[in-house]
Amino acid sequence: MDIVLAIGAIWVCLMAMAVFTQTRSYGYLMISLGAALTLSTFSLMDSRHVAELALIAGRVLFWGGLAVTATFGSKLEKERLRTSSWKEIFLGKVPGRLQTQKVSEEVLLVQSTIISLLFAVIFYGADRKHEALSFLVIGVVFLVYLVWRRLKQAES
Repeated sequence: MDIVLAIGAIWVCLMAMAVFTQTRSYGYLMISLGAALTLSTFSLMDSRHVAELALIAGRVLFWGGLAVTATFGSKLEKERLRTSSWKEIFLGKVPGRLQTQKVSEEVLLVQSTIISLLFAVIFYGADRKHEALSFLVIGVVFLVYLVWRRLKQAES
């Protein structure tokens, strides 16, 4: 069950970072950083006080980000949810007319790959090899898809 929660939290982190990159909504940045800090506590277990501090900071950022998004970004979020497909919502893709900054899918793939590999390193450092392997696989899948897209574009 631990690994399912970790993968779910990483998905929240990736999705929120993707939406932040496209909209510059700081609520989503706070959500992403909160999820990342909360998950990084696994690597900080050697020092109880530092782990507790990271966990508290992660929770404050995560819930604060949700509050900011629900209040200041509610109009954008309602419109994004209304006009996006389930796939776009699941992947954190914002419709073009709602984007304040145009970001290619390749940039989002590179970000996702880096974040996944970063968490693989964090979990490996915390001696949680199953989770590290899961995030390594996710990162490799993103990387293979990115290379496949590049090769496909080169053929055209």
